[in-house]
Amino acid sequence: MKTVIKILVPFSILFINCKSTEKFNGNEISIHDIYYAIGDERKEIHFKENTFTFLDKFSGKDFSYYNCCDTLSKGSFKIINNSIIELTSINDFNSGFLDFNIKEKTTNNLDTLYIKITNPIEKKYNSKTKRELKYMLQLGTNDKELNRYFTYTEINNNLLKIPISNSFEIYDIELTIYVEPFISVKEKNINVINTFNQKIKNKKSNKIEIDVPELTYNYINFRRLKMDYIRVVSENKLIFDGIEYLKK
Repeated sequence: MKTVIKILVPFSILFINCKSTEKFNGNEISIHDIYYAIGDERKEIHFKENTFTFLDKFSGKDFSYYNCCDTLSKGSFKIINNSIIELTSINDFNSGFLDFNIKEKTTNNLDTLYIKITNPIEKKYNSKTKRELKYMLQLGTNDKELNRYFTYTEINNNLLKIPISNSFEIYDIELTIYVEPFISVKEKNINVINTFNQKIKNKKSNKIEIDVPELTYNYINFRRLKMDYIRVVSENKLIFDGIEYLKK
């Protein structure tokens, strides 16, 4: 007859800490945690696996001031040496160029060129708020004087009516967007945005709508990081942008 021996292992011995560790200054420490900024506890850096998220969390009053956003940046990180972490933000917002959709028509009013610029920020604008964007158009037309005028003129409006002659032709268009300093985001991390040049299919079009769907508050608020470094002082303390962050 076989004797069955039961071995009871305490639960605490079976528990394994799932946080991975890295070597810093010769010691194994875990940075896969949350760190908050000394003096501004709303700012946090979250590390998880090989990714980071940099937050500036909303307080109650912020919702009336800002349209965006509590996520300032996110992406991947890697260990450079025994005391440095390198941050690289995701590619989604890294380009200073945006594409746009274009709709073109020919109306009966052939003496006027109509241009409308739309994007998610324009859609939030109303007559009681300040304009947060300005534009500069680069037009390719057979009217050299008109081309030159728009090349050097900032437009504080998204609706344009431009007198043209019956012989007017338009060939291509692109847009430069200027972000006002007072735009309602936590951080303004881009000042000028360019669009790619687009050809006009019908050179006699005189009603053109330019839609830039990716021009959002999030795009302007996003901090683009590339080869930005965090210094690891200890498992409980990091320094980023000259600010100390402590582990929660």
